[in-house]
Amino acid sequence: MRGLVALALLSGPALAQEEAAVLAPSGYEVRLHEILTETQPFDGTRQVVVRLVAPAIAAPVTAPNLQADMEWACETWGLAEAANQPEPPERIIVEMMAEIVPRGEASPDVTRFFETYLVIDASCIWSLF
Repeated sequence: MRGLVALALLSGPALAQEEAAVLAPSGYEVRLHEILTETQPFDGTRQVVVRLVAPAIAAPVTAPNLQADMEWACETWGLAEAANQPEPPERIIVEMMAEIVPRGEASPDVTRFFETYLVIDASCIWSLF
């Protein structure tokens, strides 16, 4: 999977960087690190990538908390960015990391979670990553 992530081509610069921390539905503080638009080189699929920093996830967390946070991030930042694209993306990827890791790099010592959503009728529909 690392290869797939690393091979994604950036089609635009980061759209947001280091915003103030906000509370996600779980109560964890999260900070929007960046939003990227990418085109997958294998099939031309366009996607928006929402990258969040959440230091609290370095400790054990529960899946239901993160699931709600990931969906919230998709709806809050991903759909807004998708609506601004000249060509609507097929999916939105949400990446939550305990600390900043460069996109596409392995990070065995940093807790990271990924979810992917299809964009259907201006909604985030969870999809297997």
